[in-house]
Amino acid sequence: MNTVRNNDPKVTVGKEKLHFPTFAVKRFESSKQAMGYNSSRLPDSWCSFLIIFNASESTSLYYRVTLTNCVFSSLLAPMTVVANGLILSTICKNSSLRTPSYVLLAGLALTDFCTGLLTQPFFAVHQWADLTGNIEMFCISGVITQSVEYSLSFLTVIVMTIMAVERWLHMSRRSLLTVHRVVILFIMSTVLLSVLKGNQG
Repeated sequence: MNTVRNNDPKVTVGKEKLHFPTFAVKRFESSKQAMGYNSSRLPDSWCSFLIIFNASESTSLYYRVTLTNCVFSSLLAPMTVVANGLILSTICKNSSLRTPSYVLLAGLALTDFCTGLLTQPFFAVHQWADLTGNIEMFCISGVITQSVEYSLSFLTVIVMTIMAVERWLHMSRRSLLTVHRVVILFIMSTVLLSVLKGNQG
């Protein structure tokens, strides 16, 4: 737990008063004057569920860990996109690999591809905004990161469950899943996830 210093100002977020590092408030006030938006409306309206930590000192453990996360996420994102893009390209171009098991593998590669394309970059931006005190960037990247991360995680669990069922059916010599049915299941899962996400929002 980060200790709250007495000289850190309080900022109203929703119905609570939270301690923000002094440098973060100063940066936010300067950016507010430059961009001309309402400082109280931004946290209260749509990103009050996000938590910004007290990382005002660059020597703190949280600062170093967060900065390391930024660097590793920035480096792993393009590698994830390229690696899973090659898997998708190989399965799409090779007709002999268009079997239910490989199509499910392609679905898993697709979720990982989107993770490297969206989740990891926005997570790095979110962490960097936390360190620099850019509250607007912190809110925008935080909302996008959480939405995409939850959706892709849920879809990954569904695909892995279907893969386990498909392997069990294959070992028991029951060929109930075809490529067409696997594609339909994947599309239905994506649509169901979108509907649930929309109702939640």
